[in-house]
Amino acid sequence: MIGLKAILRDLIPLVFLGAFGLVIWLIVRSGEKWWKHARTLVFLALFLFLGYTFLSSLVAGVRGFYFLRTLQPESVESISLNSVVISEESAKTNLVSTLHQVQWFTSSHGGWASEVPLRVRLKNGRERAFMTAFYLRQRGAVIRGTFRTPWSHRAYDCGFSAELPDVLARLNVPLPTSR
Repeated sequence: MIGLKAILRDLIPLVFLGAFGLVIWLIVRSGEKWWKHARTLVFLALFLFLGYTFLSSLVAGVRGFYFLRTLQPESVESISLNSVVISEESAKTNLVSTLHQVQWFTSSHGGWASEVPLRVRLKNGRERAFMTAFYLRQRGAVIRGTFRTPWSHRAYDCGFSAELPDVLARLNVPLPTSR
């Protein structure tokens, strides 16, 4: 899903977590010795686990989306796509202006072609890594990040760009169109 529908879909778990948190808050405020009830402790543990799982991916996705929307051409040293380095100023400017127009994206399926690495190296030495792929359901590209912890490795959605495949094709770095 792209745009407003994707935003609304991502808010559904927040509503669920809010309601779940409200129930736990009411139990704690009731004055009973809630810590002695195993059921309450299970609900609390489940709430914390689900909250961490969902919110960590959501926060990472928002940070990636914000990074792409606010990226400035003068702060970029190079952009590489699938080990092809793009460092020419006009090419970087075109690519960055395309990334400024990303829309919020939520995947509910694997409807894209093979993912390739997209790395943005900044002039301050930092680097941001994403994965991008040609979207098969409508012309455009999906941009995703990876969230790594010591115990898990998950992908999160950062955005959708309708123009990215065309800009990359003009730079002779086309995205793969098959899985």
